[in-house]
Amino acid sequence: MQSRPSALLPLSALVIAACHTATAPDSSLSTRGRHPQNTTQHYDTGSVVQRLRLPAGGRPFAIARSAGGTALVTLLDGGKLARAELSNGAFDRTIAVGATPSDVAFNSTGTRAYVTNQFGGSISIVDVAANQAIGTIAEAGDPWRVRVAPGDSILWATNNAGGIFAYRLATGQLVATLHAATAVNGVAIAPQRAWFSALNGTVLEVDTRTYRITRTFAIGGSLQDVILSHDGRQLYVADETGKVQFVDLTSGRVATTIALPGGGGFAMALSDDGDDLYVSTGYSTGKVWVIDPPERRIEHVFNTGGVPRRMVIERGREGAIVANEDGFVDIIR
Repeated sequence: MQSRPSALLPLSALVIAACHTATAPDSSLSTRGRHPQNTTQHYDTGSVVQRLRLPAGGRPFAIARSAGGTALVTLLDGGKLARAELSNGAFDRTIAVGATPSDVAFNSTGTRAYVTNQFGGSISIVDVAANQAIGTIAEAGDPWRVRVAPGDSILWATNNAGGIFAYRLATGQLVATLHAATAVNGVAIAPQRAWFSALNGTVLEVDTRTYRITRTFAIGGSLQDVILSHDGRQLYVADETGKVQFVDLTSGRVATTIALPGGGGFAMALSDDGDDLYVSTGYSTGKVWVIDPPERRIEHVFNTGGVPRRMVIERGREGAIVANEDGFVDIIR
């Protein structure tokens, strides 16, 4: 095995040394077949249709896509973003940011991007047209997640110590600080509410007008990503213990639990029609599962190999774009 440097947020969500052998996806990924999930369910094997290498090395971890088709991928080891225009399908430019960039998010127009620098104690502000960082926002602790709220006025960010921060984008001013019991690795933002999933098995619901925690859902597990369903009635919560939990927002209780074969449950992406929920497994299995939320079952599996991390939906197509720590980005359909 090749010795690797400290890995950001392996499924334990702690920064620890890790050994990992890179594996290429099997050539059979270009075909589809029926494979048993268990004695009562079946799922298809999906296709990795394109594998994109990135400039300057580094470990691809987080990815964001603008409405105009620009993709930015964080490179953990290089302190950089890799940039691609998805119309030409090549990551051919880089943008210097801070140490160990762990997440990236665009504003609604795609003119600015915001990057959490885990070991830099800051959030980089990127001018997308100029292809460069133009400033930073200081943040306590090790910054992890970042999201721009609807309306582009507030930036939400979290850190490894359970901190949840709201910044006014026009000035960079900190307007609110909230606290979870443990590190927060999931953020979902709606116009008037937000949800933050923590490693201790709790999800915090926040009123984004008053910046107060209104409810806490104690659902158990070791929680990673969280996504709001398109109808606003449910939360989908990735759990690294090997499942995805569906939380009913009326009752605050888990309505459905879907087991992920082999374990894991790290990042998620939800298709535009709400019928495909993609779930990456990081170090656990090197797979991306696709759940049909209305049917409450797994439909597909993608054997990407490596360490699949954060994803975005491939707009206008039925698929997703997956950052993989082993040095590439996959388009899967």
